[in-house]
Amino acid sequence: GGLALAKVTPKVKIVIEIEPPQVKKGEEVTVRYYLENQTAGPLHVSDALVLTVVGQGATTGGKIEPKTKLAEPRGKALLLESRDAWLLDPGTDWKTTLKVVLADGTVITGSLQARR
Repeated sequence: GGLALAKVTPKVKIVIEIEPPQVKKGEEVTVRYYLENQTAGPLHVSDALVLTVVGQGATTGGKIEPKTKLAEPRGKALLLESRDAWLLDPGTDWKTTLKVVLADGTVITGSLQARR
């Protein structure tokens, strides 16, 4: 018999949601950045950064003050919510990344990309 390889899902991951999912230029858009914790213990956030790249342009953003520094076991912690008018033309590449450093030094990153 062979070895069955189970698909490993990360116990800790970044979840980024954008609302509305199909945004038009000039509309208000909300982006929520979560730390999802599927472990049995709480996670403590020591640092968080949000970096956003538009088109071929420069990266903007930097260190943020997270709304919470604690991700409860088997829960989703909202670290940042940003609401803004979407000013990009259709077809513009857009990517936002949340990088979280936990108290034990573990680094978790996750991105959301929009290509129109």
